[in-house]
Amino acid sequence: DEIEKIEKYEYEKYITSYNEKLEKIETLEADSNALLQDNLIKDSKIKKLQDDIDTYKANCNKLAEEKILNNSKESLILEKLRSDFNTELMKNRKIKMELNKLKEKNVLKISKEEKLERDIGQYKKDYEQEFVKFNKIKTEISKLTDNNVVLVAEVKQLESIIN
Repeated sequence: DEIEKIEKYEYEKYITSYNEKLEKIETLEADSNALLQDNLIKDSKIKKLQDDIDTYKANCNKLAEEKILNNSKESLILEKLRSDFNTELMKNRKIKMELNKLKEKNVLKISKEEKLERDIGQYKKDYEQEFVKFNKIKTEISKLTDNNVVLVAEVKQLESIIN
């Protein structure tokens, strides 16, 4: 009865530890998936912004070339376009700075994902080690139970000889 209590305690302790580690692994996997999804969305936004910048630059360059060929009135318009272009260029530089910040954040998130993957690997390794320990304890308990049965039989035999 004492051995069964010990076995039950060890088993419950093992199951509790296993469930806690499993929850940690699931949480880390969910966090990793959320970060990955966030990175994909941000990468898509970065690509869209870069495409918009490239399109705007191409359009501005085309307009500038067309206006140079026109008369002085249109030259004034061209100057206005150049001014607008420079304004947009400044905005684009700010956007590029934001893009660089996003890229830096993505690098940080990727390193966090890599750390999460390493942590998950370590948790799995720890779980395997705990499982090996559990099996050793189980084997020892089984040996002790077998020894107990032999000892009980020997005691009964000795009692029958004494009686």
